Amino acid sequence: PSHTEAGRAGRFIRLLVNGWAHRKPCDSNGERLTALPCSVFNHNHSRPHGGIGASPPISRVPGTNNVSGQRS
Repeated sequence: PSHTEAGRAGRFIRLLVNGWAHRKPCDSNGERLTALPCSVFNHNHSRPHGGIGASPPISRVPGTNNVSGQRS
């Protein structure tokens, strides 16, 4: 992979580890997996992204309602 691809993959892995897998203590891996969809939704719909004017990543997807993430 190119340097850019490797950088993106590394950043994504760090986001998963720091923002989902270890943000709060879980009693089991199952509990952690249950929290994953909410974390992914937050990552795509709420988190401001510096590269796109502090908009969430979902704002780049045409035909998507940016509040709910549903197709318009």
